[in-house]
Amino acid sequence: KGEFTIASNAFSKCSNLESVTLPASTIIEEGAFDLNSARNAELKIVPTGNYTSVESTLGKGATGFKKIVFDEGISSIGPNAFEIEASPVIVSPRPIPLANGPTSIVLPSTLGFIDAYAFRGCTAIQDITVNNETPLAVDENAYPFTGFTASLNVPTGSKQNYLYHTYWIS
Repeated sequence: KGEFTIASNAFSKCSNLESVTLPASTIIEEGAFDLNSARNAELKIVPTGNYTSVESTLGKGATGFKKIVFDEGISSIGPNAFEIEASPVIVSPRPIPLANGPTSIVLPSTLGFIDAYAFRGCTAIQDITVNNETPLAVDENAYPFTGFTASLNVPTGSKQNYLYHTYWIS
């Protein structure tokens, strides 16, 4: 099928990763890249052959990356692709959930759809770059956490398209 698997803990001892490029057909087992190995690294996902959709089998083990870049040619991000379980909580005078997942996401102009819960629990996202002049379709539950705010960067001249789009306006 063109798929390959990166096993759990495969890169758990690699503390100096800077960048990893993987085909969209990759299956990353949970824990393959942990926070110690990927917290300062960029993950680039590229289309290969007939694989242009990023499914849930790719993302579960890739949530420790600081930045995730979807290369041109990627057409959709499937349900639960980068979903993270509930975050641990620091108990100080009051409970504070820890931020999880990538801080930055770059979406290509070829992306047409982000499915439900694709980034559920990715509470660390601060910056989203969308390289499509026309707002892409996003399931209303793609980023389902209360109080989600991030900077949205869009191509020059397309700000109005996003300001008046039902999903992106909020």
